[in-house]
Amino acid sequence: MGTFDYFLVAGYGWSGSSAVVDLLKEYVNTFEADIEFRLIKDPYGIDNLYNNIFFKGDPLNYDTAIRDFIWYARKLYHTPKKLSFEAGLGYEQFFGKEFILTTDNYINSITDYKYTSTWWMFDFKKTKYEILKRKIKNKILRDKVNNDKMFLITISEEEFIQKTKTYINNLFYSYAEKYNARHIVLDQAVAIVNCIQEMRYIDECKLIIVDRDPRDIYADLLNGKNLLGYDLSETRDANKYVKWHHAWRRKNSQFINDPRILFLNFEDLVISYKSTVEKIEDFLGLKSEQHVKKKVFFNPDLSKKNIGIWKDILSEAELNILDNELKEYYVQ
Repeated sequence: MGTFDYFLVAGYGWSGSSAVVDLLKEYVNTFEADIEFRLIKDPYGIDNLYNNIFFKGDPLNYDTAIRDFIWYARKLYHTPKKLSFEAGLGYEQFFGKEFILTTDNYINSITDYKYTSTWWMFDFKKTKYEILKRKIKNKILRDKVNNDKMFLITISEEEFIQKTKTYINNLFYSYAEKYNARHIVLDQAVAIVNCIQEMRYIDECKLIIVDRDPRDIYADLLNGKNLLGYDLSETRDANKYVKWHHAWRRKNSQFINDPRILFLNFEDLVISYKSTVEKIEDFLGLKSEQHVKKKVFFNPDLSKKNIGIWKDILSEAELNILDNELKEYYVQ
């Protein structure tokens, strides 16, 4: 397998992390997946699997976690089509069928074997039709019908982490080869509040975290009606945003002195473009000569319009609340 590493980029929701992703697209030997890579941090993802295996240590819990991971991976894979009522994120279009094969190989590599069994949790997740069907079979056969397969795991923590790294490398290996990429850029691959633990699953990685003036985030949420914005657009309750803001940043102290993590403000990349780009290059080990498509994907002159939008949107009452609670996060 060829040698490549990972540049991770994460934000707090509407904080401008996509600007860094776009910037990194402009460098030679760097490949950006053009998807949000959510297999690690989301509910039912890899970190959930890890926690169930090594912290709960109950065969019933980690069997359920594996089942949930397989289910979620296939939902990520599915591409929603017109007149379809099944949701998905379309990983199929990016990874192709290899995604399912590689994922199944990963599950096989971390499990000892599957065995036929049953317990009441299975019925909790079955439809009424499925439960009725099983009961009819039991009645006819006059015995319990056990068609469920459970997973047994005795893998060590060290082996789990290494096999997970191999799994993620296998997903991106073909792209590293095809595009001669030495660096794979992953957008939103780890949750910021848990980034130290989640970075352990990705081989040779560095993380850039992007924040932004909370007044502009609040204004963008109102405009876009995403995340908390749906509620804020109706209530204009800035106190709700304050709590939301703190919830996303409650572990910020973990970034201090970690050489793998760089913390940036979106405004710095726009207003102090040259010096901030140099800081990013120094952190990632990139050279200025590799920046062959300058301002093709990220143009700071165009992004200036996204700074200070709060001035035309926030009421005096809303601004007073943010001033009292979040002033330490303001970008002057």
